[in-house]
Amino acid sequence: MADSRMTALLEAVWQVLDDMGATGHSCCPAAKAQLRVAFEPFRDAELEVDYPLGVAVALLDQLERTRG
Repeated sequence: MADSRMTALLEAVWQVLDDMGATGHSCCPAAKAQLRVAFEPFRDAELEVDYPLGVAVALLDQLERTRG
């Protein structure tokens, strides 16, 4: 289980870094949502995250449905 969570986190980090490129400062909403979901199992419970997990999950679900 821990391996799949780590793989998800690493893939999400790669996607965000790829979106930003060498000089970019932003990423697409899907990459941000993927990173938020992947980060959750590693988040310190005392650390407040501005981006609600439910919003990220809903966006990824919507994208998955549109991919068919």
